[in-house]
Amino acid sequence: MEVAFFGHSHVRNQVSAGEFPDTSFCAAFLEMAKRVWLLHCLAFSLEPEASIFGVSEGCRFSEVYMKSVSEECLSESEPRVAFTVVPGFRIGKTSIQCEVYLSPSKSTPDSG
Repeated sequence: MEVAFFGHSHVRNQVSAGEFPDTSFCAAFLEMAKRVWLLHCLAFSLEPEASIFGVSEGCRFSEVYMKSVSEECLSESEPRVAFTVVPGFRIGKTSIQCEVYLSPSKSTPDSG
């Protein structure tokens, strides 16, 4: 996988030596990890404690718990979730919508 991302495998040697590679991928990953850690710390400092939720592939879209990152499938009669982009959160009785990418619903063939 390293070769697919970077074209070489010397990044592993840098990380093993305690160094951080000077790549945009590494910088983005470290920034994301820092934000997730801070969000984790914030969630556990709240009273009542916050919880995180995601939506499984194939679930029916619900505007109460989900927000679509693309408007194109919202015109479908029953759009389905392809994958969760950003997880949602529950703090007490309050829900913060997760962001999802939708896929068109699969129509079922007539049985008659």
